[in-house]
Amino acid sequence: MLPQRVATQVLDVAVEQVAGRLPLLVGVEDTGTRRTLNNLMNVAHRSVDYVVVTAPFYQAYDTQDP
Repeated sequence: MLPQRVATQVLDVAVEQVAGRLPLLVGVEDTGTRRTLNNLMNVAHRSVDYVVVTAPFYQAYDTQDP
């Protein structure tokens, strides 16, 4: 996953390069509801046509020692 600053830069470049010529879909899913909502707020004021939202995913970690 990209740090928020980098994800925002990638989004800005995508918006600039697409320039309304094609629909722009942006995924905002993350590992929790709060993070997903924060991602959504980051996208809300940009020229995005669609936002892709899925249920938050969770990362499983192996708790056994190697």
